[in-house]
This record gives sequence, structure tokens and C-alpha cells, in this order.
Amino acid sequence: MNSGVAAQRTWGTADSSPWWLRSSRYSEPNGDYHANCFLDLWHTPANENSVTWNDGNCNYHSNSYYCQPAKKKAVPVPKPPPAPVAPIADYKSRNKACTYTDKLPGAALGKNAHTVIMSLGVKTSDFKKRQWLFNLGQAGSGANHWLWNNGNKIQFGAWGGTQISKGDITKAKIVASVYDGKSYSLYIDGKLVEKKAVSNMNVKSGAIAVGTNNIYKNEDAFKGCVFGVNIYRKPLSANQLELASAQMPTKK
Repeated sequence: MNSGVAAQRTWGTADSSPWWLRSSRYSEPNGDYHANCFLDLWHTPANENSVTWNDGNCNYHSNSYYCQPAKKKAVPVPKPPPAPVAPIADYKSRNKACTYTDKLPGAALGKNAHTVIMSLGVKTSDFKKRQWLFNLGQAGSGANHWLWNNGNKIQFGAWGGTQISKGDITKAKIVASVYDGKSYSLYIDGKLVEKKAVSNMNVKSGAIAVGTNNIYKNEDAFKGCVFGVNIYRKPLSANQLELASAQMPTKK
């Protein structure tokens, strides 16, 4: 007898869980049962197929029952969430030279959001003139440029517009700027230095100057070494920056 048999399924348990008495035939029930009475399980069964019972003219109680644990299906262990993946760069440079020029593939960024990540080695000795770390776009107003005026004096932001003027890059290994279409954020080694509203960013060409002074010959090129540059046509979150920065080269 068990709840899997259609004729016996109407006999329900209090919590509606499946039930089972035995799988072999037994002479009971013989038709003399009283409705809504407990069945007494006689004696202690030797095995699962020697369970016997009767209602005893409805004189039995629930304490006459044996409890048998139901077999439960194993609950599958949920799979761990996938490991976070670093965003794919729209431009990735690993030039053999420490400073160089290049071009961003595709259309100019214009006023659209973008992110730049650079890994570098900084040389602090023999500083003479303002050094050009990076310029994205035209040699003029609206370009995204990174300039170092020595110490913690910098000019990161829109050429001829709003810029971040303080940030210590003397020991920096990773420098990143994030423009989200309205504001400009500077990160040095994963830490947010400053965030400013910028209304005049407008990168009109794909020209890229990495550490060169080809734009301003009377000023200095970057005297350190740029190991790699990634550019993304979107603003990266702090977590995405961390993942992407971890993949940047640390030497030539």
C-alpha cells in the first residue's frame, strides 16, 4: 500500500507527503474498517515488507505508528556565480617604444563617454619642463590630455577646459581617466583622486600621442616609460577598472 496507487491516493497524510506501508500483498484491509480510525501497526516488523495492521474497531491511537524517514531527492548544489571578466578594450597598445604616436580605430569619440588606462614607470629626476604623458584627439581645445607639471601638479582633462590639477603620479603604476559624458574622474593606482563636471570634452580625431611632445615641441616628452594603453568607448566602473588594470603590463 502506498500513495502512488490511484485507489489509495485519497488516504492522505497530515502534511500531504507521500506515504508507504508495504509493497507485498497483505490480507488487510478486509472490509470491516471504520471511517477516520487509526490503523494499529502490530508488533515490530522484521523488515519493510512484514508490516501488519488493523483498525481494531477504532480503538487505536496515533502512538501505535512507526515512523519511517522518506527518501528525499538530493538538492543540487547551486553553481557558483561566474568569475567577473575584465571589459574588452576598443584599443590596446603594447608598443615596444616607451613613447609613440598611434590612432584610435573607428570614428572619433567626440563628446561620447570613454575610459583611458595607462600602465607606466615614472622618472622623477631631471625634471625641466612640463611633460606630456598623453593626448587623445586633436592638438587643441576639447582633446583629452594628461600633463605633468612636476610633483603633484598635473593637468588632466579637457584641453582648454575643465581639468584636474592635483594628483601625485610620482610613484604611480596605473593611471586612468573616466569620462561619462558629463564628468571626468582621475584614478591613480585604483584610487579615485578627483571627479569634476566637464562640459567641453570633444575629441574630434582619433590621434593618440603616448608620452610624446610632438604637439608642443618646446615642452618635454614623458621621461619615464609607458608600458601599455587601453581605451574603451564607455565609462568603466571602479570594479571594471580594477579588473582591467590587473591585466595591464608592468614592464616592456
